[in-house]
Amino acid sequence: MKLSFPTRFPPAYMLTSAGILFVAAWVEGTDLVMAALAATFLILSGLAFNAAGGLVYPSGAYVFFLATLSVGVGTAAKLLAGEPLDSNLRAPIKSMLVYNAGMLTIYAAATLNRHLRRKRPLLGNMLVNARMDQIAMGCILIGIAGPLVVPESAAATFAQINNFLPFAILLPVYARARETDGESTFNWISFGAWAYSTIVFGLLTFSKQGIYSASVAWAVAALAAGYRIGKVRLLALTVVAVVASSILTPYSQIGRQFRGAADLNDQAIYLLEHPLETRELYALQSERESRRHKSDIHWFEHSQGLLDRLTMFPIDDALIAMTDQGHSRTLYVYATYLMNSVPHLFFPDKPNILWGNEFAHEIGMLSPADHTTSISFSPFSDAYHVGQWQVIFFIAPFMFFVLFYVTDSVAGSTNQTAWALLYVLYFSHTAPEGMMATTVYGSTTFTIAVILGAFVVARITPLLGQLVTLPKPLAPQGVAVKS
Repeated sequence: MKLSFPTRFPPAYMLTSAGILFVAAWVEGTDLVMAALAATFLILSGLAFNAAGGLVYPSGAYVFFLATLSVGVGTAAKLLAGEPLDSNLRAPIKSMLVYNAGMLTIYAAATLNRHLRRKRPLLGNMLVNARMDQIAMGCILIGIAGPLVVPESAAATFAQINNFLPFAILLPVYARARETDGESTFNWISFGAWAYSTIVFGLLTFSKQGIYSASVAWAVAALAAGYRIGKVRLLALTVVAVVASSILTPYSQIGRQFRGAADLNDQAIYLLEHPLETRELYALQSERESRRHKSDIHWFEHSQGLLDRLTMFPIDDALIAMTDQGHSRTLYVYATYLMNSVPHLFFPDKPNILWGNEFAHEIGMLSPADHTTSISFSPFSDAYHVGQWQVIFFIAPFMFFVLFYVTDSVAGSTNQTAWALLYVLYFSHTAPEGMMATTVYGSTTFTIAVILGAFVVARITPLLGQLVTLPKPLAPQGVAVKS
């Protein structure tokens, strides 16, 4: 069986799935209007995905991860749990209506973009088919040593463009999978980059994003190239993923209290060596917090751990309900997004406003003294909170179109360039929870990082990697070494 990125969902499949969703939601007690809107959102998401060209394009990746991780996964979990879709929400019908309107504008933007984007991407000639080990090693050197040697005044700017460790995973895995027609994805250098990223940026910082990002990068590259996998291996990988999630999610949550502690490494090792105890602590913590905050925003009847964080809908619902009570923002929010897209090196005094934190205070998620925790919202609730239907229908579509046109025109599809992989990885995290800020940063700061990264990877990393990579042995006369 060969797994690869989907490029199109057949209309019959979308209609059948929407019908099943509607009937299941209605049977479980969901209001008919809510059930119909949920089914309509599924169809609109499929149409937008098809219009974008599928998961192989950055725009298609944005649509896929936004639809899936904002409400799709949560909807499926609610139905499987036998819970009505509109339970535990403040304004379910209005929130789903906002979601439908937002996806409709994305569908329009994706359709226009498909006709206007470049046929040959800007980075189409920046190819890296050879010297992959040297390139990967060079990426690791820059990704690890770069932050240590860059002047402090340029550290923030360098951090924005430093995607070299992800490149050290994405490019070799992608190349290996294509070279072997999906039979293998393993590369020792990529494995080293994966281990370093997972340990240093995940396990030692108790960051869920850091723990899972390198693994997601590996999966993205393998699927983009087409990965052949047997049923036994697929089952084994699924079991490993479930077990790892059941261990690492409590580990991350409990371990946060040790950040900055002198014995941080010892605490990390202890939590990993005692996973059952860590899970018990996590369960007690969740129960204690649930009793302390009876009005906590939640969608499921009982805590679902990581699944609670794989859906934006209940948090968006709270913000949309608050907006309808007269609490809204202005377009100044988007002005700050633009200002913050300018590198700190050129705009050191730019406003540093955590709008996720501000919005969370409005809906009562954070204590009044907490001004550092940033809560995630989808672009739909962000747009509605800033300007209601005017922003949803007149400003957001333009912002979505610019994002789609820029990213697709720069990198093309994963079938055209490997650089599109970085956008797929980026949107897997930012599309559902990056608010409308992702449309700005994705088409400016991150795109500049992709272009600069492509140039460095293609022109400089082979030279750096050559310094620490053993040359390939010379073939005896008359014998060719397969590269």
